[in-house]
Parts: sequence; structure tokens; C-alpha cells
Amino acid sequence: MGPVRRVGAIFAAICLVVVGAIVFGAATMAHNAVLPTTNAGPSDFTKYGMNDSNNAVFGSPVLSGWAVHWTYKAPVPLQQASVSDGVVYASGDGGNLSGQGIGYVYALGAKTGRLLWRQSLNNMSMTTPVVAEGLVFVGTGTPGFAGSNLSRVDNLNARHIIRGTSLSAIYALNAATGQIVWEYLTRGEDMPTFVFHSGTLYVANGNGLVYAFNAKTGQKEWTVPIGSYVSMSSPTWAHGVLYVSGAHPYDLYAINAAKHALLWKVAIPDVFAGTDDSSLAYSHHRIYVLGTTGGWTDASSVVFAYTTAGQLAWQSNLGSGTLPAYIEAAAPVAVGNTLYVGSPITNAEYALNMATGKRIWAFRAAGPISESPAVLDNRLYFGDSTGMFYVLNASTGRAVATKAFRGSSFAADYPVIVGHTLYQPDDNGEMLARPLTALG
Repeated sequence: MGPVRRVGAIFAAICLVVVGAIVFGAATMAHNAVLPTTNAGPSDFTKYGMNDSNNAVFGSPVLSGWAVHWTYKAPVPLQQASVSDGVVYASGDGGNLSGQGIGYVYALGAKTGRLLWRQSLNNMSMTTPVVAEGLVFVGTGTPGFAGSNLSRVDNLNARHIIRGTSLSAIYALNAATGQIVWEYLTRGEDMPTFVFHSGTLYVANGNGLVYAFNAKTGQKEWTVPIGSYVSMSSPTWAHGVLYVSGAHPYDLYAINAAKHALLWKVAIPDVFAGTDDSSLAYSHHRIYVLGTTGGWTDASSVVFAYTTAGQLAWQSNLGSGTLPAYIEAAAPVAVGNTLYVGSPITNAEYALNMATGKRIWAFRAAGPISESPAVLDNRLYFGDSTGMFYVLNASTGRAVATKAFRGSSFAADYPVIVGHTLYQPDDNGEMLARPLTALG
């Protein structure tokens, strides 16, 4: 059992109530909290993309005129963002790929971009901040491998590999102040986004386990060993089942949350990368994931669709191309009867028929695409690794507008649209809020 540290809301730096082993080396205290100026956005943000489809779009009659314009500059790259009750939360990556660093979580006013608080963590953070019950849940870790794990990682037949080279932890922060409420240390990295459901926090990470925690207290309720490590592929939840995609082996797993048991696992054919990075989408009783097949010199991007019984419904080869040195797989987005997904190998965005996998259209971008799109009013919004941002006609794939953000790079991320404002973090440390009209 990993150690849990709980920190009191008032004496966060000195008062510890310990469950399990005591952990030393506290994260830095947050700034004094400043209240947000609006309640824009959903009341909770409970998973990657906030919904099964991964389409992070939120509107209401109250937000019909919501269009704000600001930029916040952080000293570290910013990762996946969430928006809840007038606050933009973003993870900050202050570490490096091979060793320990310092991670951050930022809370910004959704209307003004003003810093409400910033909390430092024990290592780099790349999760979407999950927001529920007055708490913000994030994870830390590094994507590297150490010791015998490093020597075995190129062997596709290797099993039970642990990913993560230094401190890794699961955090619960006070949503109003950023102060640490509890912390749970793990052996492997905690980079995939968590899932919150009915008071329970579900976590898949780099040490081959799926966890369930009491979200309020941090008490571990159960674990299910799956054998695969999970890199950045965020699980998804549907009808009491948690779906998880891992590596070594590259399998897809279904876990019955009520029984704390594995329902089924199935091998994803021919992949050697990607499916452990691509966050899962769920729609029409199917699970969708992007993977990489072939080899290091002849790689292809392939989308897989599985039924909830673990049967392969279809697979669609998007094409081959140059494999980036540091590949990040995009997460599919399901809207209506269409699946949208980008490829970091072919440098293109695709629309597929959700029932058959047949290609509807393809759009060639300036560089690799690891970001998922946001889809609103038949418009597709996404960026690529060169800093180009695109607005496409979602039906035809034709460009409505393009915009260059100099110095930016849009990684394995997604835009969040609230009303008529798009919120977008980038690897240059900027959190961007732009009216949709300013994007074309």
C-alpha cells in the first residue's frame, strides 16, 4: 500500500494526519486564493474531456455571449486544462523526461486570466485536473524507464514493466485555495487523467495497477492488477465499467467497478506504441483508441473500435509516415455518427464513419497532430506541433481558417470551449483564451 498524506486546510504546511507510512518533503504552499468572477463552465470536470466522447464543449443560454480574450504566461509548459465554475485549471510541467522536476497546478479566472493560485508538486504533472466535490485531482511522474525496465522496454514480449524514474503521486487539492488535502505515492508514474464517479477516484498508472480511492479522504478502496503500464491513455467510464488501455502487453481492459474485478482483456493487434498514450473515447456502445503499427521505420496510424464485450468491430489504417522522435498519440473525439482523430505520423486530421471506420475526409496539416479537436456548430478546432491552429468545416474537412501561434506547440491535449470562448494551453507555457470569432 502506498503512503497517504493528508494536509489540514489551515495548517497545511505543518499538520499531517497520516494513513499508512509518513511521507516527508511537502509541496510548496499555494498562493492566497482569489475568488473567480463567474461560474462559467460545468460545475464539475470529472474525466478527460469531461465526457465520454472527449468533446470538451460546454454552452448554455447563460453563456451565449461568453467571449473573452486573454493570455496567461507561465514559466513552464502547460498541459491539459479543465474549466469548472469560472476557473481554468492547468497542469504545469516543470520537470524533464528523464529525471525529477517540479510540477505545478495553476488556477486562473476564466473571465480575466488572473492567477487565483498556484500549487507546486513533487514532480512534473501532465494530467487534466479533475474537479469534483470541492477538490482538484492531479498526478505526477516522469515518462522514462529505469534499471531493468529500461533494458526490457524494446522487447514487445516483455511484461510487468514499471514506467517512471522518480517521485510519482496522486494529489487532491483544495479547489478554492490549492492547498494539498491528501497525497498518495506510487511506484509508477501517474500521468493519465483520473476518473471521478460517485465519490470514487479511479486511477490507472505506470505500475500495472488500477486503483480506486475514496476521493474525499484518499483512502485506497481496492486495486486490480492488469500487468500493463499506462502511459498517457486516460481511462473512460461507462455503465459501471472502467476501460483502460496499456502497454507491455498492448491490451485493452474492462474492469467491473462494483465487483473490483477484470471483466475481460483483449490484445490490440499489431501495435507497438500509441494505444497506451491515446485517451479512450466511448460512444454508441463502443470504445475507440488510436495506435501505431508496423515498426520504427515503417509506422502507421491505426484507429481501433471495440464493442463493450471486447470484440474488435473495425480498424482503420490512416496511413504511414515518419515516426516522431517523441510520439504522442491523439485521442479520438466522437460527435454524432462521426469519429474525428489526428495523426502524429501522417500529419493529418481525419473524419471516420463511426459505424464502419470508413474515411469521410482527411486534412493535411503543417506538422504532427497529437491534439484532439473540439467540435461545435459544424466547426472543428485543433492545433499541431508547429503552433498552427486550424478551424475546419466538420462535414467536409475544408479549412475555414488557420492561425499561427508563434513559439507555440500543441501537444497531446485538447481545446476546451465554453460558450464562444476557446481555452487552450501550449508547450510554451501560455494559457490562451480566445473568442471563436478571433480564430476565424
